[in-house]
Amino acid sequence: MKKALLTFLLVPFLIGGYSINTQAAEITETEDSNVIETPKDYMNYLEDNINNNSIEDDEKESAKEVLDQFKELSKEDQEKFINYMNDPDVAQDILEADNSPLAETEGNVDEDGEETTSLYDGDVEVTKEVNVAPQINTMSAYSLAKASAAKIVTHKATYRSIHRLMGINVITTQSYVRYYSDGKKVTKILDAGGIVIKNWYPAIRLTKSEKKPYINSAKTRAYETVIWEWNFVHKSLGLVMGTREQRVYGTYNGYQGGTDILIK
Repeated sequence: MKKALLTFLLVPFLIGGYSINTQAAEITETEDSNVIETPKDYMNYLEDNINNNSIEDDEKESAKEVLDQFKELSKEDQEKFINYMNDPDVAQDILEADNSPLAETEGNVDEDGEETTSLYDGDVEVTKEVNVAPQINTMSAYSLAKASAAKIVTHKATYRSIHRLMGINVITTQSYVRYYSDGKKVTKILDAGGIVIKNWYPAIRLTKSEKKPYINSAKTRAYETVIWEWNFVHKSLGLVMGTREQRVYGTYNGYQGGTDILIK
């Protein structure tokens, strides 16, 4: 029986119209090259990625980390992991878990705010994590001198959604915005976007679209919003599961927040 438990941990930390129809729909083409039916299949899938010279070293390290953690599970838990991974209802529950925003809270550059939703008696977890910290300045010496006089600081605000099966992080997405602040207002957005940090869930295909980052009219916040579409592709079954809006903001004076919500 599925049981949902919401736990909340919040510690000090720094850090236009849109409409999408998310009704489940069939995908015309499916992929079955990564069908995972047994624990051995999943280990082979990860090992293939570790040995794939066409992917980046950090991806290989990520795959190795997941493989090592998976091998540490008992045989029973490995089987349970695979059953969860192949169940579209579980994938849908992961997508829909925890639509509440992280509250805006005064921050500290070294610590994060975190909130976790537990499903299936804790076997499945979705964690939201938000952080903003000063960045090393890469401006020219002249510009840096002017910025120092004006007390300009570069900040990078990030919002991560972390999805775990049996304690193993299999999907992590992140939105971020990097910007200047002079201590009184946000002065400029440097860059922003969305990143798939990790996806070792073969049945899930993620696509993204990034909205244009912006500074609010009061010049107190810098925003970025990323739209993530989740597709479940397994054997002959293909479903558009839904679409999430992942938003992050950082403020001029060390406050932060974000949301990761299912768009209906």
